[in-house]
Amino acid sequence: MTNSSAPKTITTVDIQPEHNLEVSRIIVHGFQSKFMALTKVDPGELAEFFEQLLGHSAEGLCTKRVVALRGGIVVGTLSMKWHKNSVSITGKAAESAKLSVWKQITGIGTRNTLLLLATLYCLNYDPLPGECYIADLAVHPEHQGKGVGQLLIRRAQQFMQDHPRLTYLSLHVSGNNRAAKSLYERFGFSTQAEEYSLLSKFLSGEVKWEYMICRQYGGSYEQENRN
Repeated sequence: MTNSSAPKTITTVDIQPEHNLEVSRIIVHGFQSKFMALTKVDPGELAEFFEQLLGHSAEGLCTKRVVALRGGIVVGTLSMKWHKNSVSITGKAAESAKLSVWKQITGIGTRNTLLLLATLYCLNYDPLPGECYIADLAVHPEHQGKGVGQLLIRRAQQFMQDHPRLTYLSLHVSGNNRAAKSLYERFGFSTQAEEYSLLSKFLSGEVKWEYMICRQYGGSYEQENRN
């Protein structure tokens, strides 16, 4: 007889269309305070916005989103992006989401849609050659502290190892998010720069960000020390 109370293994897979709504809810849980700094959209409506956005911006050749599953339920998500010259993947490229997508998104009003899309556009980061950028990482509140974030970071590390032209992982973390920074440091990330932006303060409520990187040496990940 199967023990239904036995812990379920957490696995990571590439996102599928049926994951979009659960991923959107997790993104809202993780970043709601930043989105709410600009617009007062209900969390449920905000999740529907991101579900539609994920549907209209299918993964292209320079991006990949993965999800962590426990018992078939999405418990975390991570998105990576890289420079077009760093990784060659066979397949059909999908056009990146642009501000014109607002005409296809419904439910939160034109003003809120444009504000959110403008925020995402302005906070967008373009990776350099050799850079694998972690655009976002979010874990469902009920599964935080259970190793989900670590598993997703390892998935990003494995992606690095599989593509030799990628030489380092990078990300931005809020200067106020000490728990997240501590997690990244345990995986060999180190802060390379502190960035202050009044535009970011206006759009997301965050004025200080830390840019962190982790370099790969012979398949292992170590901190890079710069003067």
